[in-house]
Amino acid sequence: MKKIILKYITILCGIIGISACTESYDGLEIIRVDSQAPGKVTVNKVIPQSGALEIHFSLTKGDTDIAQVVASYVQNGVKRDFKVSRFVSSILVEGFMGVAEQTVEIKCVDNSGNVSEPTFVKGTALLSPIEVAYQSLTAEAAFGGVKVAWKNTTGDFLAIHVLTDDSLQIKGQKVFMEDPSKMIYTRETDKKKTYAYVRNYPDKEQRFGFSITDKWGNVSDTLITTLTPFREDVIAYQQIKALKEFNPRYTNGESMDYETEGIDPVTGIQYDGLYYGEASYGPQTLFDGKKMLLFISLVIQRILMIWTIRMMNWYQIVILHTI
Repeated sequence: MKKIILKYITILCGIIGISACTESYDGLEIIRVDSQAPGKVTVNKVIPQSGALEIHFSLTKGDTDIAQVVASYVQNGVKRDFKVSRFVSSILVEGFMGVAEQTVEIKCVDNSGNVSEPTFVKGTALLSPIEVAYQSLTAEAAFGGVKVAWKNTTGDFLAIHVLTDDSLQIKGQKVFMEDPSKMIYTRETDKKKTYAYVRNYPDKEQRFGFSITDKWGNVSDTLITTLTPFREDVIAYQQIKALKEFNPRYTNGESMDYETEGIDPVTGIQYDGLYYGEASYGPQTLFDGKKMLLFISLVIQRILMIWTIRMMNWYQIVILHTI
């Protein structure tokens, strides 16, 4: 009996040993660790992009142990790494600034952590997004501040820093420094949205500075300009009453031809609108009483125009009677 049990134990140990030597277990591939470095990366072509280089490459055929491809470069003392898996054939290396030729180092790494010999590739990137934005950067006076506009055709993340004159506590000395509360963050590409207003400045001549940074830490030059913001006063809208349209024309309920009835025969001024005589129809409100007064300058201009025309007609009548 003991011999039979010993025999079965020996067979079981043999089965376990054979299973341990197979290439996989339960469908999972066994990762083997070695010290052999993979082959070098072969660069096929380099395509310049905006502030980047698109590098197409190929790996050693049949080498399935490669885990990833790493591209790196050094700019201004900072090393940047970009990684892709072995299942793709290109890598995008970003963050370049300027038109100088750049050198990129490419290596591949296998599952054991072994690194191949480097392959060096040179290329010149196109003008970077931050440089395009700075070249198109404009600043003009606006109500209570400055309107800043720029271009961001690639939709990159950009930050626009605002600098103004500030007084120090020491002898009232003025310095040109950044105001962090005014920073503008953007990645818009639509030209209708690539602008912003920097507000809450007095209507006096002052210096403004604008610089741009990107996610790679690149910094543009500073655009410095002297502007005088337009005066902006806050109106207490709670104290404003609804302003009606001027010179409304009411009818007796009958339909009227606008070409003949839409013009005041005395002044020659176009009516603001034709309204029927029912109580539910009245002069339109220019604003809802909850917002700041709109078109006030236009209204004043309209009043002056009507008054001027009527005064001219009155003078003509007086002159005719005098003659």
